[in-house]
Amino acid sequence: MITIANNMQEACQYLEEKKARNRANRINAVNADGLCKSFTDKDYKQIKTKMKSSYGSKASAFSRTKLWNHYNLTLKEIKEKY
Repeated sequence: MITIANNMQEACQYLEEKKARNRANRINAVNADGLCKSFTDKDYKQIKTKMKSSYGSKASAFSRTKLWNHYNLTLKEIKEKY
């Protein structure tokens, strides 16, 4: 276990320093990139999204055969397998 402080005073001091570091990092990020802004229609239209695909012949072969194989089993085989 990592010990940051030995008493409450050191712990409070550590937290204040950490808050100051985080504040400075946030100010630097805002100065470099600017403030956060909303996601506009123009931004949304620039993103290319893919539609659902069937992932080739493997998916169609599975849905035509292996997906329905449990109908070909006998009751005894089903009890043993499941």
